[in-house]
Amino acid sequence: MILDTGEFLRRNDGETWIQIGESAVRSNDFAVLWDTTRLKDGKYQMLGLMHVFVKKGVQKFTVARQNIFDVTIEN
Repeated sequence: MILDTGEFLRRNDGETWIQIGESAVRSNDFAVLWDTTRLKDGKYQMLGLMHVFVKKGVQKFTVARQNIFDVTIEN
C-alpha cells in the first residue's frame, strides 16, 4: 500500500488552486507544513487530497478522498 497527501490553497474569490505542499512520510502522519509568510492576509480555502494505492495480487486499486475547508491567514 502506498499513501500520499497533498495540500492546495486559493483565495476565497479565486479559481485556481496552488499546491503548497505534499507528503508521503507515514512516520509523521503525512503532515504538510504550511509556509504562509509570502501570502497576503485574508480568507483562503484549503484543499486536502489523499490517495491510497493498493495492490492485491495482480489487481490494483486507488482510493481517493478530498476535503475543502476555510482558513484565515494573519501573518
